[in-house]
Amino acid sequence: MDMVDCLEPGETAAVAVEFQVSDLVEEFTTGNLLASLLLSDPQTGQLRVVVAFDLRIQISPSYQYNPSARFLLVVNASTPNAFTLQIIHFIQFGLHLAVDLFNLSLTGSFTTRDTRQDVLLNYSGKTILILGNTMNYFQDGTREPWELMDVAQAFRLASEGTTFMVIAPSNTTSLRGFAHMLEVPGAVVEDSSPEDASSLKDMLVRLGSGTRSLPTTPVIVPVKKQVLRDLDKSLSSAAKSAQRKLSTTFPLRRFLVAPHDVASDDPKGKRGALIVAEGLPHNTKLVATLQPYQPGPQHPAPVLSEYNMAMISHSMPFADQCAMFWNLAGADTTFGVRTETVYAGDRLAHLQGDGPEGEQEQQLVSGKVCLAFPP
Repeated sequence: MDMVDCLEPGETAAVAVEFQVSDLVEEFTTGNLLASLLLSDPQTGQLRVVVAFDLRIQISPSYQYNPSARFLLVVNASTPNAFTLQIIHFIQFGLHLAVDLFNLSLTGSFTTRDTRQDVLLNYSGKTILILGNTMNYFQDGTREPWELMDVAQAFRLASEGTTFMVIAPSNTTSLRGFAHMLEVPGAVVEDSSPEDASSLKDMLVRLGSGTRSLPTTPVIVPVKKQVLRDLDKSLSSAAKSAQRKLSTTFPLRRFLVAPHDVASDDPKGKRGALIVAEGLPHNTKLVATLQPYQPGPQHPAPVLSEYNMAMISHSMPFADQCAMFWNLAGADTTFGVRTETVYAGDRLAHLQGDGPEGEQEQQLVSGKVCLAFPP
């Protein structure tokens, strides 16, 4: 109890309280902190409660990076604890894979509290699961988790094969707006100067060389005015030709081709240019599962449905899914399959050995995984 002897009208007094959570308390349980303001009676001096706040406290672990983790689960203080635990349990004991956990409510951003480094950079080519409920943002209203994400960085990660999966988003309108900024080719361009190409052929060579400093760096292609056509029609014709060549040469990649402003040193209007910006490839996975948290049959706590289990499994990299599909072909998956069968082969070596030492052969991958990879 902090005592304030006298508080004048309009005056404020700050009260700081530090407390420590016992190591015996389980993670993702709920505690309560009762904060009360008491005033003393001017006549008797007895204290009486004026206002009281029963504050809900989520017991959450701090972030720790595990290089072998294939998933990053992003939660917040407004997420049901039981649902978070069931997702972790399914990944660890259903898929027998490692998962890292990051609580946005601890820092208010995707950076760690101690190093201030962005945690998303650690999961390039892996899966980032985001619980999509609207979160209370300290004393500054509410936020959606993806609104705290840097669009350019998310674009870069998605182009590198990272899967983003949002589970049960509360605000689908905001999520669609965020996805639109990522899906439009060239909507996100890194801070870099465009590259100059001498021709359409040179542009194709540059885009396919793999030597560019950034894959999102746009390329500028010069265009000359054609005979019997004005510059606008010449640019339109060149843009269609460039788009056809890009689609044929790079069928899995997406590009935006548009006219580009050139210097005003051509008064006759005989020269123009096209800018070619690369967007996210067709195999990019930006997924949202709209199924809300479901209450369990015996208690009101939310449960992880078979549909969401399949969606989590389906969020793994496509190359891993293909290898797992062939490993499961013809196997009896009714009661689960041994990890040595599901993750067999050199192509899945990075998924092998995540279980306790000496127990790998005894671990069974959940049969629910077959909802995503039917044999």
